[in-house]
Amino acid sequence: MSHRWLTDRLFPSFGAAGRMRRALAGGIALALLGAAACREGGERSETDTGGLTPPGWFSPGPPTLLQLGQNRFTAKEFGRYRDGISRLITDAGPLGDTENTIILNQFVENRLLLVAAREAGLAVSDADRKTARRMLGLDQEKDVALADDEILIQKFLQARFAGKVSVTDGEAEEYYNRHAGEYVSPTRYHVREILVDDPALARQIHGELQGGGILRFGRYASQFSKAPSAPAEGDLGYFEKGQLPAEFERIILALKPGRISDIIQTPYGYHIFCLVEIVRSHPQKFYEAKDRILESLRMDRERTLQAQLLAELSRQYPPRVFKKALDFQPDPNTLSQLIVLEATHEK
Repeated sequence: MSHRWLTDRLFPSFGAAGRMRRALAGGIALALLGAAACREGGERSETDTGGLTPPGWFSPGPPTLLQLGQNRFTAKEFGRYRDGISRLITDAGPLGDTENTIILNQFVENRLLLVAAREAGLAVSDADRKTARRMLGLDQEKDVALADDEILIQKFLQARFAGKVSVTDGEAEEYYNRHAGEYVSPTRYHVREILVDDPALARQIHGELQGGGILRFGRYASQFSKAPSAPAEGDLGYFEKGQLPAEFERIILALKPGRISDIIQTPYGYHIFCLVEIVRSHPQKFYEAKDRILESLRMDRERTLQAQLLAELSRQYPPRVFKKALDFQPDPNTLSQLIVLEATHEK
C-alpha cells in the first residue's frame, strides 16, 4: 500500500476539497473522514475527556502521545483513531511505518483544529447536529454517531475561511488563456442500452431495430428495459475509452454511430447497445473547461489557506509527539514538519 494511495484514499480534507468544501457550502457536515473514523473506532469511556486533558491533570491510564500547548492526547485516543480508519478501509493490508506516520500527521492536524475551535469558544447546538444529519441524508439520530468535535472543527473552518476561497469566472478565464493547451477533451462515446430478462423478447426487439427501427430505440428502452437508464430512454450518457466494462467496450467501440450491437448475454440479462454518436478529441473551449478550472483554483486556495492555518496553530500550540508512546517507528521522510518528536513521554 503506497503513501500516495493512503493519502488520496483517506484524507481528502487537507489538500483537497472534502472538509472545506462542505463547510463553506453553508452547512456543518461530517466531512472529516479521519475524525469520523475516530468515532467509528470505539466509544468513549466515562473518564474520556475527548482528548483534551485539562492543564495539571494527568490520567493514570495510557501515556500522553501528543501535547499541543497545555492540551494532551493519549496513545489510546490515537489508537482508536487509527483503528477506525482501518475499519473504513476494508481492502487495505497491514499498516507499515509510512502509513502509520501519515495517520499520525492527520491526527495531529485534526487535534490542532479541535483545540483552536474550543479555544475560540465555539459550541455545538442541536441545530448544528440536525444540519449535519440532514446533509448526510439521515433521518434518525441513531443512524449516525454525531461527533461534536468534528462539528466544532467545521464551524471553526467556516468562520476562518468563508469567502476567502471563491474564484470568479474572470479569474478562471484568465487562467485558461494562459494554459489553454492543457485542456483537451478526450474522445467520448454516447451510448444507449436496452436490458431485458427474456431472450425471446431481446431477439424480437433486436430484429425490429435491425429492420430499420433504430429511431425507436429510446421508446423501446422506456417500454421494455429493466435497466436504471430506462426512464431516460436507455441513455447511458458519454463514456471515454476505459470507462466501460471491457466486454461491453470492445463491442460498442467497434460500432459505427447510429448502429446497434448484437445481443449480449450476461448474468444480468440480455443487453442491446446503440452507439448514438462519437465526439472526437478536441481542444476544449473555455466553457467546457470552466468548471474544472474553477474547482482546481479553489482547491489551490484551500491548500494554501489550510497550510497557513496549520503553521499558525503549530506555533501557538507546538505539536510534541512522544516516541515511546508510539507502537511504530515514524518515517522521517513522511513525518510532518510541524511535529517535534520527543524521546520520552509525559506520565
